[in-house]
Amino acid sequence: MIAIIGAGAAGLATAYHLQKQGLPFTIFEKEGAGSTWGKHYRGLKLHSLKQVSALPDLAMPKEYPPFPSGPEMKEYLESYAEHFKFPIEHTEITAIEFRENEKLWDLHSSSGVHQATIIVIATGIWHSPKSPSDLEQHLAKFAGEQLQAKDYHQPEDVSGKSVLVIGAGNSGAEIASQLAQAGREVSILVRDGVLVLPYPKSWVGSSLTATILRTLPPAISSTYLKSTRKGYPELGLPLPTKKTALEAYPVISEDFIPLVRQGKIRVVKGIRNISGKEITFGESKHQNPQRLATNTITTELIDSIILATGYRGNFSAFSKYLESNERGFPILENYQSILNKQLFCVGYDYPATEAWLQAIKRSSKEVAHDIDRCLKTIG
Repeated sequence: MIAIIGAGAAGLATAYHLQKQGLPFTIFEKEGAGSTWGKHYRGLKLHSLKQVSALPDLAMPKEYPPFPSGPEMKEYLESYAEHFKFPIEHTEITAIEFRENEKLWDLHSSSGVHQATIIVIATGIWHSPKSPSDLEQHLAKFAGEQLQAKDYHQPEDVSGKSVLVIGAGNSGAEIASQLAQAGREVSILVRDGVLVLPYPKSWVGSSLTATILRTLPPAISSTYLKSTRKGYPELGLPLPTKKTALEAYPVISEDFIPLVRQGKIRVVKGIRNISGKEITFGESKHQNPQRLATNTITTELIDSIILATGYRGNFSAFSKYLESNERGFPILENYQSILNKQLFCVGYDYPATEAWLQAIKRSSKEVAHDIDRCLKTIG
């Protein structure tokens, strides 16, 4: 038996391909299919068109908008699991143990112990928020409200007039835009650069571009991306410098740049000091090689801070058999853990050349074929 842990998009897409190959499996899910999508902030919508975001063999409903909302995505994943009648065990896996002699897994859960030959971890990449370790000492001195992006749902959740959003990824840019449109005084701390792109217009174009960029030699793809992607250095938003063009995941937004231009979102770089609710911004010359328009030292009175500094997966139940990289993602070879070839992971590659849901359809098919080969070698 194959155990899939997690009934999100990655787990359900993998289940589809295993079912198609006639391989027996059970999905273990502590809440419900697509539950994570119902917990995000109000107004969240996909950054990829519904045609490329749908899972294999079941299109999203025609009445859905081009970029479905979080609740709509949750509803779609629930209907997907029901449509294909996937076996789902509603329980939480708390630990796993591998019996070497029998080549068999024991999965310890809130409902008892289950056995499996193969485990597929598909618990998602938005489980545990990351905090900026380099800012810990400063943030500890802040006297206002602090909350993680995962705890933000709407502007009314944030106290005070002035808000600092730390992190300029998709979540940070969208939350900053929502707050600015709600009349808050918003600053956003950009930790490096940021790549901002508009929403895609064509699902055919999105699919074709992703395929081309994925199959071309990396050097050619990177050169192409560098020639087409432009930053906004005059706004304090240059392109990222710490990542290559193929690694810089874009922020998809129509509102963020106009709001920055209008002065409704202020871009800041670096925190020099925090005293109570007063935050002094500005970088030293060695931190900022004369490339930003926001290098002056200023002090602002901030009521609330929202940390939008990314997420890492939660692999505490699997840590004995799974090694993670510096980003908190599992280190894999052909979707297999480098510590145990009967442990697979799917949904943890986050390509900058295509949307995450777009990549899920391809990777879930590949992992299902890899599982089939692994089972044949086990005998």
